[in-house]
Parts: sequence; structure tokens; C-alpha cells
Amino acid sequence: MESVHEKALCVELAARGIQFQQQKVVRVFHRSVEVGEHRLDLLVEGVLLVELKAVSAMEDIFFVIARSQMKAAGIRDGIILNFASIPLTIKRVGPGPVSES
Repeated sequence: MESVHEKALCVELAARGIQFQQQKVVRVFHRSVEVGEHRLDLLVEGVLLVELKAVSAMEDIFFVIARSQMKAAGIRDGIILNFASIPLTIKRVGPGPVSES
């Protein structure tokens, strides 16, 4: 179901002239070596991560993954939309705690 909602949301964004990238691949590096990649559901206007879910319950891991994606993409704001709940659940995802290393 997530892919259906994603396509519908893309139609709506395009109809409103809002720029977005769908299924954007963001490479992940450690010590300048590529170690993996994230695939963002939607990146809106280059500044907002939109992750789409169709789950019965929101889990903490969704926020952890979204923060990791945001860090890799160099963006500070994100939202998770859960289409399986009525009404639609919208959760903001912030950058999370700053770790010192």
C-alpha cells in the first residue's frame, strides 16, 4: 500500500508545482569510504524528508532510520506519514540528539 500512497502523493505535489525527488538514493560514507546507501521515499524541495508507512503501530526504529537518512542527505527536517491509521498519522522527525565523538 505504501507505493500506492507514494504515487498519489507525487501526483498531488506535481499538480501544485512542488519540487520533489522520489526514491532518491543517498550514499552513506564512513571515513570517506562508501559503506551503503539509503533510499528516501520523497525529498521535498530538497529540504524535507517524507517517509511513508502503512503500519498498525509507529515504532521507534522508523524514527531512527529517518534520522539516519536525514543525516546522510544533509537535511534537518522530516515527517513520517502513516496511512494505515484513521485519521492519517503525521509525525515530525527532528535531527535527534547531537552525539560527541
